[in-house]
Amino acid sequence: MSDEKLITVITTVYNKAQYLETWAVSVASQTYLSKARIIVIDDGSTDDSVALIQKYAAKYGIPVEIFVHEKNCGLLRTILDAYHLLDTKYFTVLDADDYWLSERKLEKAVTFLEAHEDYTIYASNYLKENIGEKSRIGFPMDLPNQTFVSADEMAPYHFQTIATVFRNFFTPELLTEMERVSRGRKVHVCETDPFRNFLAFHFGKAYFENSLDAAWRSNIGAYGTLTDLEKALNIMQEHWQMFEFYKKNFGKDKNAAHALNLCVLFYLQSADIFANMLKHCTLFEFRGGKYFRDRFFDYGETDVDKIVNALLEQTKLLRQIGFRLVE
Repeated sequence: MSDEKLITVITTVYNKAQYLETWAVSVASQTYLSKARIIVIDDGSTDDSVALIQKYAAKYGIPVEIFVHEKNCGLLRTILDAYHLLDTKYFTVLDADDYWLSERKLEKAVTFLEAHEDYTIYASNYLKENIGEKSRIGFPMDLPNQTFVSADEMAPYHFQTIATVFRNFFTPELLTEMERVSRGRKVHVCETDPFRNFLAFHFGKAYFENSLDAAWRSNIGAYGTLTDLEKALNIMQEHWQMFEFYKKNFGKDKNAAHALNLCVLFYLQSADIFANMLKHCTLFEFRGGKYFRDRFFDYGETDVDKIVNALLEQTKLLRQIGFRLVE
């Protein structure tokens, strides 16, 4: 671990030029900047993202380390590369299109985690900014500051990436296992923030402080363009992978059980949305062909066949854990 720096800020970038100055001002304003290692990994951007990061780093005095993929490798490879670079006690992920609202975001988090060795997560409230829509706050403002001891206890809340700081729990062995389970899959749970949150709960508790410290632009990028059915199917797949990962590596603890519960919940939600699409004759408007081709199948069926087959595949997963469909 680095003696000089206490926390690493990870930023992954792919064609986010228009947001980078806001990102830079947000980072430069931090009172803890001198104790922070700033890592930026550009995943083969085709715009001038890299040049702008260099420009804004110089303009605002940010001691940034820039790593560049020669070609686009995807978020999974990019975030795993960042995890391999970690050498500080704490880390956070600041997406290139998001920003912090409080200049003491890093300072508050590190101060708390330094004083509480049994905590792995420090999280705060956040502003959810949807382009073209009214912004809203992630957590109720009257929710008290509190401790969560497991992922299931945290439900129905979700610690958002932009608002969360972690104790560094990664080991070479853990990263190797994350790469192994991601190999050959279309949906990569290891790149997601729910997985990072679940994983952190295995190593310690979480503290939530209800201060509005961060802004999340939630409908930018590929995920923000998905339909409700696509999102539900994606999240179901992610939580199934989470359950498998925990069961193999840590046993069936509370976090594994919660991942399985969410897996089933989002399967049922997927089926319900699908049934309503059939009922209201909107299925043929569903633009799911590319989604299912990319994530499940490589052969030439209609979109309807792909959707049905995807749901059938999920039913097989449920049968593996003892669920049966009742006629």
